[in-house]
Amino acid sequence: MFKKVLVVLLVFVCFGCASHRDVGVVPAPYDPIEQTNRGIFAFNEVVNDYVYSPVIDTYNFILPEFLRTRVYRFFSNIGEMGTVINSLLQAKFENAGVTTGRFAINSTVGVAGLFDVATDWGVTRDKENFSKTLTTWGVAEGPIITVPFLYPMSIRHGIGMIGDIFLDPMYFIVPAATNGNRTIYWVYYGASIFVFYADNLEYLEDVKNVTLDPYSAIIRYTRLSEYADVDGLPMSAMSLHEEGESQATSVSYDFDFDDLDARDMSKTVNKKSGDVSK
Repeated sequence: MFKKVLVVLLVFVCFGCASHRDVGVVPAPYDPIEQTNRGIFAFNEVVNDYVYSPVIDTYNFILPEFLRTRVYRFFSNIGEMGTVINSLLQAKFENAGVTTGRFAINSTVGVAGLFDVATDWGVTRDKENFSKTLTTWGVAEGPIITVPFLYPMSIRHGIGMIGDIFLDPMYFIVPAATNGNRTIYWVYYGASIFVFYADNLEYLEDVKNVTLDPYSAIIRYTRLSEYADVDGLPMSAMSLHEEGESQATSVSYDFDFDDLDARDMSKTVNKKSGDVSK
C-alpha cells in the first residue's frame, strides 16, 4: 500500500512541476466542477451545523479551556515530527533542527508536550506539511475538489493530506508497539483531526460569516494561508490574481479579511506557525 501511494505521488510530481508563480501572488483557482463542489459543500455545511458543531460545543462545555489547550498541545507536539520530515524534504535544515529541539524540549520539560515551553524560551519554527512540500517543489495545484465531510481543496492539497499520514512516524510506531494493530493509529489520527478542527472552528466560522459566498471565502482563505506559508509572508500581503490579469483582483470573492477581528486572525496564523502559546 505504501509503495503504491509513493508511485502515485511521484507520478503527480513528474507531471506537475511546470507551474510557476511570482512570490506573493496566489494564482486563480481552477474549479471546473464548481456546481458539483458547491453541492457537496452545502451538504458539508449541514453536517457541520448538525453534527460537528454540536459535538464541538459539548466538548468545549465539558472541558475547560486550560484542559482543551493541554490536549491541543499534546497532539501539536507529536505533529512536530511531521514538520521535521517535511523541512528536510524542502532542504530547510535549520527549521528541521529547531523543530527537533522544540520536540525534545516540549516532550521532556513540557511534560509530553502538554506545555509549550519551547515557545516560552523563544524556540519557534515554521510549521511544514506535505502539501507545502509539494508547493515548494513546484507541483501544480490541480483543480478544486470538495470531498464529503471535508472542505474545498486543490488536488495537490488533498494528496498532501494523504502524504502527511504516511510521513507521520506514529503511522509506523503505533502498529509496531501494538502487534500490528493499526486501528489504534486511526483512533489517534481521528482524535487529532477533531482537536485541531475544534480549535479552529471559531475562525472558520468567522471567515464564512463575513461573506455572502462562504464557498468562495473558504477557498480563498485556505489558498491564501497555504501560499502565505510557502512565501513566508502574512496573508494580508498576498495578492489573488485572475488568469491573464496583471493586477490583483477580488473577482468572484465577496470577502475581505479586514472585516475580521485582526487579533483573532493573527492568533490563528501565529498559533499554526508555533509563534504563540495559548
